[in-house]
Amino acid sequence: MATTASFTKSTKSNDKKSANGFINLIVVDAEGTEHKLRGGVALYNDNNLENSIMVAAAKAAKAGKEFTLTLKATVNILVPEADKKPVKF
Repeated sequence: MATTASFTKSTKSNDKKSANGFINLIVVDAEGTEHKLRGGVALYNDNNLENSIMVAAAKAAKAGKEFTLTLKATVNILVPEADKKPVKF
């Protein structure tokens, strides 16, 4: 007797939604030196605020201007490494 295998697709998805843009973060220290942080904050078209940021950035780029945002941030510290040379802010 032959058996047949049945395959079903899981309702769980490992597919991540693709971002439509990213905010690249640059930290400026007390001496005015810029430090780019790794990674970026994903932006999606279906979020009005995020889409508005991308539209404004695109308009600035088209006009040949730099687009900057003023951000307020908090830092969650898990395990700092005290042996590193600190950057002064």
